[in-house]
Amino acid sequence: MAQDPFDFSSLGTTNLRFYLDFGRLPWMRSAAWAQNARASLTVTNMFDRRQTVRGADGATPTAFKPGFLDPLGRVLVLTVRKVF
Repeated sequence: MAQDPFDFSSLGTTNLRFYLDFGRLPWMRSAAWAQNARASLTVTNMFDRRQTVRGADGATPTAFKPGFLDPLGRVLVLTVRKVF
């Protein structure tokens, strides 16, 4: 059986999602703008983990460099929405 020419490292990522309904906060219940308003924060790949690939000679081939495999890395998204 032929040996695999590439060695792929293991990869585990951590994601976080947090949301806040403004209308459910006790001090915001009387505010008209807070009703049906929500803010959310999402963090994908929180620790910016990337997979490494090594060839048989120990070098990383250009096509498998971390920037090509996962060009985004850590992503932060803040969303505010209001339903009228």
